[in-house]
Amino acid sequence: MQSEYDAGTIGKQALGKLRRLKLQDILNSILELSGSDAAGWLDKKKSRIDRSKLAIAVGLRVKPDNLRQSFKSDIEAAEFKLRQLNVIINDPKTNKQIGDENVSRFLCFINERLANDGYEWPVNNKKRLYHKKIWSFFLDQPIEDIKSAPTFFSRNATVKEKLIDIDLMIVKNEVKTICYASETALDEMQETMTSAAISKLRQQVKEVREQLVGEREERKRLESENHALQIELEQYKARDKAMQSSSIAGLKVAGAH
Repeated sequence: MQSEYDAGTIGKQALGKLRRLKLQDILNSILELSGSDAAGWLDKKKSRIDRSKLAIAVGLRVKPDNLRQSFKSDIEAAEFKLRQLNVIINDPKTNKQIGDENVSRFLCFINERLANDGYEWPVNNKKRLYHKKIWSFFLDQPIEDIKSAPTFFSRNATVKEKLIDIDLMIVKNEVKTICYASETALDEMQETMTSAAISKLRQQVKEVREQLVGEREERKRLESENHALQIELEQYKARDKAMQSSSIAGLKVAGAH
């Protein structure tokens, strides 16, 4: 089959078999490697075999997507053995699992600070908890690098209730606070400017679309008018030709007399 592939005469079914054979050889060789060498075939999270690395090794014009779709069971069987050998020690996490972990860690972060009477809660210009700032504290990143607070602040019932409780404590002066009114105002101004820019762009897109529609309609009108004129012209030509034929016939009759 390899010779057929090299010659460019291999069929689709034979190509699939050749890819599977090559993949199996590579997977078997990975399983025979030492733990550290086998780990070199894993992805960055060390949770599974890297499909891109496999695709390059297999060759035969195979793509990572081909491996995911057509050879999923072969690869997962090898990954199962690598877990038994403790080469793969992390399981791939779904977006939901990652989200749940973020919520859990954030709630722990909040509860730890609620237990600290001396903690100063960041407050916005409306005397409420400054969500973006507390999120930057949690991530331990400058607020300039934070675009916005995560959606689970408003979508997760437990987090939402916890933040409301903190707002109530702030209003009742039950906790210490530090004011970030100017930063909040700047955020709002930037958001307003961004919204205005987006609105302006949307309006421009709308105007261009309307212009294009108008141009298309005008072109259709002109094409229709041109078509009508062409028909009228052909009618005049036909009428003129008929009149000329009639005149010639009349002249012939007159000449005969």
